Amino acid sequence: MDIQTDLLKQIQELEEENSEQSLIPIHVLKTAQEHVDGELEERLVKAKNDSSGQRIVLIPYNLGNFHLTGIYIKFQTNGSVERAEFINPVREHNGIPDQLQQSFNTIFQRFHLQLRKCEQPGGQKISGHLTKKYLLALVKETAFITDSSPTMTNETTQLTNRQEEEEEQQQQQQNIDRPLYS
Repeated sequence: MDIQTDLLKQIQELEEENSEQSLIPIHVLKTAQEHVDGELEERLVKAKNDSSGQRIVLIPYNLGNFHLTGIYIKFQTNGSVERAEFINPVREHNGIPDQLQQSFNTIFQRFHLQLRKCEQPGGQKISGHLTKKYLLALVKETAFITDSSPTMTNETTQLTNRQEEEEEQQQQQQNIDRPLYS
């Protein structure tokens, strides 16, 4: 199974299905093999240095024996890590391997890799499918650029509503201060 190719294809489909929305740039790196010295560190350095600005980097990580996991890293506009998660969908394994955490901490000294809880863990033989599913879910959850600034109409409506509330409160206060009989 070539998870990198599958992820790239599904991300492209996501972009096409949501062409009216902007996506943060998404990079899918080649699978890092745990048993190959320096390969994980190489991918982490590539994730950190190959691009700048806001982006998402996905790194498939093969622990061996059909046990495929994934690393999700979201970078802020200034290039610092905003979020980093390790996806391990195998039910018998519920932690981050020490070597992975140490490598991550060496490259990203100010950020700690977090374990993503998988709601439907499975066995090692389906870990590739599940890892892909959870990485894509994270992308869908975090990759769309949203305009968080309120529109002028919304600001005007809020201002008008506040003014009306203040006027109503003043009117109520005047009614309280007015004598019952004149």
